[in-house]
Amino acid sequence: MELRFAIKIPNTAKSNLRLTYFILIDYNCAFLLFPYSNKLHKFIPIMSILEINVYPDPILKRVAKKIIDIDDSIKQLAKDMFETMYQAPGVGLAAPQVGHSISLVVADPASNDDPPNPMVLVNPTIIAGEGETTIVEGCLSVPGFSAEISRYQKIVIRALTLDAEELELTLEDFPAIVIQHEIDHLQGKLFIDRISRLKRNIFERKLKKGTLA
Repeated sequence: MELRFAIKIPNTAKSNLRLTYFILIDYNCAFLLFPYSNKLHKFIPIMSILEINVYPDPILKRVAKKIIDIDDSIKQLAKDMFETMYQAPGVGLAAPQVGHSISLVVADPASNDDPPNPMVLVNPTIIAGEGETTIVEGCLSVPGFSAEISRYQKIVIRALTLDAEELELTLEDFPAIVIQHEIDHLQGKLFIDRISRLKRNIFERKLKKGTLA
C-alpha cells in the first residue's frame, strides 16, 4: 500500500513560487519526495494502533483463512498487531481480533521479570498436547469478563515465520496457554465457548445488562 499526499510549501521567502512536495506513506515509514528529484528523505516512523473487535462481532466466529503469500502487508500487519497488543495491554493477539480473518498470531508471553519474548506465528497448528492446567483467562475481545479455563499444560506447535521458514516449538505452562488461546481465535472460538452453560448464561445476562466490569 502506498498513499501520496501533495503539499505546497513556499520555495523562498522572496518568491511567490510554490512547489509541490509529495509525502509517501509506505507501510511503516513516511518519506518526503522533493520535486525534480527522485531522492526520498525518510523522516516519520509510522506505527498503527488497530481497533480490537469485541464479542459478538461475527468475525470472531469465523475460521481464519491460511496465509499463502507472506508479503509486506502481512509483515506490516504483524507490526501493527504488536503495537496494538502492547498498548492494550495484552500478551497475545490474533488477526481476526483486529478485523483480518487470516491465520496470523502475535504474542509475548514473557513474565514481568523476564526479557520480552515476542513471537509471530503464521498458520500455527497444535500437533501435540499433554497434561492439563487451569488458569483464569480473559480476552481483549471479551472485555470485563474472565473465567477458569482448562488447557494442555504442554504443546508442540508448527507454524511459519514471517520469512516463510518452517518452525516447530515446544511450549509449556503460561506460553502454552497463551498460544492455545490465540489459536482458538483462528478457529472461530473464544474462551467463553469453553466455559459451562451456567457461566455462559451469567456472562450473556451481564453483557445484555451492560454490567460487565
